[in-house]
Amino acid sequence: MDITAKALRHIQRMRSRKSLPKSAGVRLDLAAGSVCLKWESAGPRREDLVVREQDLPIFMDAQTYLRLADYELDLERDGDRPRFLLRPRPSIALK
Repeated sequence: MDITAKALRHIQRMRSRKSLPKSAGVRLDLAAGSVCLKWESAGPRREDLVVREQDLPIFMDAQTYLRLADYELDLERDGDRPRFLLRPRPSIALK
C-alpha cells in the first residue's frame, strides 16, 4: 500500500493538533468497503503489522494489509471536508 503525499500531509497535520504519546499511530481498517482511520495512542496490537511513512506509524492487521497491497491511500476534498479514499496503485512501467 502506498500513501499519496497529499494524504500523508493531512494525517501529519491532524497528528500535530493532538497531544499524542510517541507510541501513537494511525490504525487503518476497512469497514463495509470504506477506509477507517483512527488514532491509537497505546501503540500497535500484538498481531499488527506496522508500516512507517515519514516517521508516521500506521497499524493494521495482516488481512487489511493484504487487501490493501495494490492500493494507495489518497485524500480528496468535498468542499471543506477532506475524505480519504483508496485507489488502485498506479502501475510501474518497466524499462
